[in-house]
Amino acid sequence: MFYAKLGSVVDQCPLWDTLLVLDNFSAVTDTDRVGFDTDRNLDLASTHDCGWKKGADDDDDDVVDSGGRGTGGDEELVDSWGKNNDGAMYLLQSYKGSFDECITTTSSNNFFTGKYCSLQINIPHPPARARMKTQRMPRLNPALPGLRLGNDFRFGLGVPEGETKANVPNAVHYHYDASYATCMPSVCSKEDLEDSLEIVLDGFNMTSTITGCQVDKPDLDFTAADISFICVVSLLMLVVLAATILDITIYYFKPVHECLSSGPFKYLLPFSAYTNLYKMFNLNTTSSPSNITCLHGMRVLSMTWVIYCHQQGAGFLEVLTLINISHQRTGSLLFQTVLNGYPSVDTFFFLSGLLVAYSLLRQVKSGKFNIVIFYIHRIIRLVPPIALIAWLNATVIRFYVTGPAASTWNIFQENCQKYWWRDVLFVNNLVGVTEGDCIGQTWYLAVDFQLYLVAPIIILPLLWSKATGQAWLYVVTLASFIIPASIIYARDLPPSNLLVDPKGYDFFKYVYVTPWCRAGPWVAGIWLGYILHNQGNRKVKMSPIVVVAGWTVATITGLLVVYGIWSYNTFEPQAWYDVITQVVYGSVHRTAWGAALAWIVFACHNGYGGMVDGFLSHPSWQPLSRLTYSTFLVALNIQYAIMLCSRTANYFTHLGKVIETVGAIGVSLPIALLVSLLVEAPVLGLEKLLLAPRTFILEMSIDMIEGYREQFVISRLRLLILGEEEMIPKGYANIGFITEVGGQSQKTDAKGETAESNGSAVC
Repeated sequence: MFYAKLGSVVDQCPLWDTLLVLDNFSAVTDTDRVGFDTDRNLDLASTHDCGWKKGADDDDDDVVDSGGRGTGGDEELVDSWGKNNDGAMYLLQSYKGSFDECITTTSSNNFFTGKYCSLQINIPHPPARARMKTQRMPRLNPALPGLRLGNDFRFGLGVPEGETKANVPNAVHYHYDASYATCMPSVCSKEDLEDSLEIVLDGFNMTSTITGCQVDKPDLDFTAADISFICVVSLLMLVVLAATILDITIYYFKPVHECLSSGPFKYLLPFSAYTNLYKMFNLNTTSSPSNITCLHGMRVLSMTWVIYCHQQGAGFLEVLTLINISHQRTGSLLFQTVLNGYPSVDTFFFLSGLLVAYSLLRQVKSGKFNIVIFYIHRIIRLVPPIALIAWLNATVIRFYVTGPAASTWNIFQENCQKYWWRDVLFVNNLVGVTEGDCIGQTWYLAVDFQLYLVAPIIILPLLWSKATGQAWLYVVTLASFIIPASIIYARDLPPSNLLVDPKGYDFFKYVYVTPWCRAGPWVAGIWLGYILHNQGNRKVKMSPIVVVAGWTVATITGLLVVYGIWSYNTFEPQAWYDVITQVVYGSVHRTAWGAALAWIVFACHNGYGGMVDGFLSHPSWQPLSRLTYSTFLVALNIQYAIMLCSRTANYFTHLGKVIETVGAIGVSLPIALLVSLLVEAPVLGLEKLLLAPRTFILEMSIDMIEGYREQFVISRLRLLILGEEEMIPKGYANIGFITEVGGQSQKTDAKGETAESNGSAVC
């Protein structure tokens, strides 16, 4: 019998869950639940406008045949409902049901399909049976500020007074809101479900919010923004295709080389995927004093660390072992590497300070510095990829997010539609921090851009007067300590973003995303850029004692920065920080991290890196290094999109998170490559073509195998090169993420000889 299926559902549920499930069944089918006896039989009374009977032509057999077995999708609909899960004692209250079973269910007459609806049920006071269980919940430290656990099963971490959990993006919240899913016929509307839920939950003093309903093949409702995005991306792809064909034609047909490589066609060539792919995947194996090769590996490893840390937060509240993670595992060594993984971002501030200092000093010394071009250069490098990714998040990506939690993507989409301009104008770290963001991780770009604005004021005095410039840089360095220390002390903030702290959100707002508190590693990078600029192509000689002492201090410093707050950074802190720890660690640790990195770069560059230099300088890092900027922009939202497509809650394991991270990187890299080919690399080429005082075309021929009768020419690299050979490694611009190819203005012929290219050929 069909009702035997209901009986199997009832057997799985505790009493108060059973009432919810059965009443929901009655409401969805628009029938009255007269009651159920010990045999778990349900007395269906009547059917009106919504439910299985709708469209059945008054033939009950179309819904339940004479044998009692459902032929109209009834069993599948009920079977796909959310039911009680294991792990309730770990505070998991997510009853997702079977998403795919629901939406693929079809009635026998094809009148309706299954409609999967997700809802949040707020349970302020669980029934007596549930309250009795609270005494057996895992013991949580009652002294933790901002944490409550009692008869209402509520706790919240880091919620400032006057704020709500919706306004606090970096805090963990759980208020015993049961996430429940039901499956009803597609002919039923969201309003029908709301009416039924109001009746069902009223008797239990509960409220609910329907977060979204989904069907198998929804109508694609394209908005004007969707169509515009598709048209722009399609146009860019056509331009890239045309440029690639032109580029290949120039290469293989020598007679048209001079005609097509000059004139208006030269403005199309920067879009060539043929040349841009070569630039991205070309490995520079040349070792020279003017090439800081270790920065490639440092950049890629830091980006991987960032993505791995972000992966922990993606779907964190959907794990089946939430309390187990919070209560027991946060004290482990590996978890501390995640919980205090914030120095991974400071690495990019350090790289940005290093590269902008060296580039600016070099430009001024060569007489090529132009303050207007200095700022335009930064804007046109950063803005196009940000705009494209924000446009993507605000439009068509929603069509690819499906699953029980897919409706959550609406939050990302709405934020992008309303707040995209904050990312493009680099003010999202200062304006509307509590209101949400489009590309959340671009707060880093905002801080870095704001530091870039004042870079000439800090760096140029070093060239005007050595003594005065160094004294000024010492003052700036001291300010990078004093300002965060003063803010942390005055507002009584934690020393870092701790897992459990009542003022964690305030720290995020007043310290974590502000340029005056994040300048420490950036200033450390400026110091190193200044030192390397003065060093030129020379190699510094150091004694073994200095080398050993340098590596020892740098290693200890790095470990103290990452693990120094271990005892404070667990779910149940072993100790509470004092004022000295609060101020000293909070103000010094970022600069200390930058100083440790400065030693690593300096030692590796001068030949004292050993195995570390061999690892960081390996050429295989270079292609990934050139894609870090685009990867940085696309990775986080892709990570959340992937997790939102998950059909079930998951068990947390470190190995599982590593696998998820590898998958997220595997999905992000192709998209990052496409973004780079469509906007980042072409804009870079056009910038040099339009703004460079001198342009050159570098043609490189590579002999494949010496001694062959026929010479195999693999490729010729046509690049617009500005200036002389730089100490910055090939593939770097003056930002921690953006990459470009640098090199001498030379033309290499088939014999390996070089000659100056005057760039004056005309057709």
